[in-house]
This record gives sequence, C-alpha cells and structure tokens, in this order.
Amino acid sequence: MLRIVEENSYNKKSSKKKNDISCFLAWISVFLSIYVKITSKYANFGWDNMLSSLIGALFLTAKVTILFFVTIFEALASHGLNLILFVFMVLFIMLLLGSIKEIKRFLSKKNLPGKSSKIETKGVTDTRHSRWYINLINFLGLLIGAITTYGLNHEVGFGAVLAAGLVGIFGALFFPAYGAAIYCGAFIGMSSSEIFHGYVHVIVAALIAAIVYLTTKYVFTGFGGKLGTIALIGVAISVVLTEKEFLKVQRPGWDIAPLIIIFSVLGAVVTYILNVRLQRDPVMSSAAVGISAGLLLPQIYSEFGELFATIVICASFAGMSSKERIPNEFYMILAGIICAITFIYTFSYLGGAGGKLGTIAFGSVIVVSLLQRVWRRQL
Repeated sequence: MLRIVEENSYNKKSSKKKNDISCFLAWISVFLSIYVKITSKYANFGWDNMLSSLIGALFLTAKVTILFFVTIFEALASHGLNLILFVFMVLFIMLLLGSIKEIKRFLSKKNLPGKSSKIETKGVTDTRHSRWYINLINFLGLLIGAITTYGLNHEVGFGAVLAAGLVGIFGALFFPAYGAAIYCGAFIGMSSSEIFHGYVHVIVAALIAAIVYLTTKYVFTGFGGKLGTIALIGVAISVVLTEKEFLKVQRPGWDIAPLIIIFSVLGAVVTYILNVRLQRDPVMSSAAVGISAGLLLPQIYSEFGELFATIVICASFAGMSSKERIPNEFYMILAGIICAITFIYTFSYLGGAGGKLGTIAFGSVIVVSLLQRVWRRQL
C-alpha cells in the first residue's frame, strides 16, 4: 500500500514537472512571437528599433524605479520621518526625472538606432543585413553566460561574485563583440539556487532577459548597471512564472555600513579608471575588479568578506558607465555612495535574485548623470 502511494506521488510530481516545462516553453514562445511580430511588422518603415526599444526602456524604468521606491518604505519603517527618508525621496524623484529625460532623448532621435554603444556592440557593425546574425549570437551568448555562471556558482562552488567575474573575463577576452551579452547572462547565474531549482529555471530567465536585451540595445546606452537590470527582469518574471519566492534576508548592521560605503566607492572608481581613463573594455574592467574582490576580501574579512565583495562588484557595474554619462571620478564617487546606501536599504528585498546589484548601480548612475547635467546646465 505504501509503495502504491509513493508511486502515485512520484507520478504526480513527474506530471507536474512536465506541465511546468510545457508552461515555460509556452511563455517563451509568446515572448518570441511578440518580438518577431513587432520587428517584422515595422521593419519596412524603420520603426522596429523605435517601438521595441521604447517598450524595453519602459521595462528598464519600471524595474529600477520599483527597486528604489522600496528604499523609501524601508527608511520610513526604520527611522520614521527624518533626513534619510528625505534623501531617498529626492533620489527617487531624480531617478524618475532622469529616466524620463533619457526616454525623451531617444524619442527625439538624439540617440538614433544604429549608433552602437561601446559596451554592447564593440567591433560589430549593426546593419540590417547583419542584425539578425548579431542578435542570434547575443541571444546564445547570454544564455551560455547564465548557464555557465550558475554552474560555477553552485556546482563548482566558486560563489556568485567570482563565478560572474570569471565568465565576464572569458567573454571579454575571447568574444569581445558579445562580451556584454555574456556578462548580462552571468548576472542571472548569480542567482541563489533557492529561487532557481535547476537549470530549466535558469534557461527560462535567460531567454526572457535575452529578449529584453535585444529590445534595449539603443536606449540607456552608456549607463552602467543596465545589463544587470535586464537580468533582473528575466529573473523576476521567471520566479513569478514558476511560483517561487525570493529569499528573506536580514539587512546588514550599521556597524559595517562605513566599510560598505568605502568598498562601494573603491569598486566604482577603480572600474571607472580602468574603463574610461585607461580605455579598457567595460566588461573586462568590472569583471577584473569583481574577481579581485571575490578572491581577496573573504580572506581578509572572514565574517563579512563575501558581503564586501558583493558591494564591490555591485559598484563596479556603475563604473562601466561612459564618460558622457559620468564625466569624472568625483561624480563616480557619488554614484558609489548611492550604490552603498541603496544596497543596504534594499538588502532584504528580492533576496537571491541575480541582476539586483546591477539594478542598484543603474539607478545610481541615472541619478548622478542627471545631477551632473543639472550642475553643468546641459538639460
């Protein structure tokens, strides 16, 4: 009798697993169909990039604003009505204004489709004849980056920071034209195994993120952290579709907050120097800083080393920004500080989700980019 019950239970689980996989494939088919239909319908008019990019830009804006909106509630719950709450409200408003400004800039055709960014299509001419080939390679690169990083992270035991850094270095060295897509996939692979129960979930998140990646090639160019935001969209949708839950984690104590800020600023500035001043590849710059932090800090700080390495690579994503967005190290220091305080106040939100670190950096860069334009009166 017990054996029959066990067999029935096994059959139910097996059936549920097959249904889940079928559901995943159905959702991916829907996303692919929508993307192909939009780009095919408007290709003859030259509107394919405009429309799909606008949709992608709205996705990016929604994700980063939601994350930063959480900081207001966290500050209110922790401290009540005080200065830190006011600071986060100002940051949130600036984030909204900066995002709207960038979308309007794109729609006004000051940032026309076809002007490839240093981060995304280095060394590749994006013509209409080569576009589908480029998109296919980027699609596959992102997928491979996600699977490889997840394996190094959980199967090999390298940890999220070191695994992502290694995959980023590999992509930048051997496939520089597609290194950004590979690095974007790596952020998905940084996710906790508690929210991704197997590679099927990783693949689902990567496929969704790949579609978002392709639709956002021409918007928010030069903003560090954009790749992570793309990854987080894929991870979040995948978690919702698979009915998983994000981890509940406790926020770091205020006793280590100064060190978090210091390491965040260091990660941002060092990456920026490598990227802008020394003209190194942005992916290579961030990945190198991430690997260094992942190897050294856990050895120096036995208790909080991994946490410090995490904030370093988080801020390094901000350091991937172009000189147009962040003109000098002073503004990058500000971005590093915003990264740190946002990291602390969103720590318990979206626990275990890959791409969250990049989203923090993305929002920080948008805020600082708007700030420097206001300061220089370039609006």
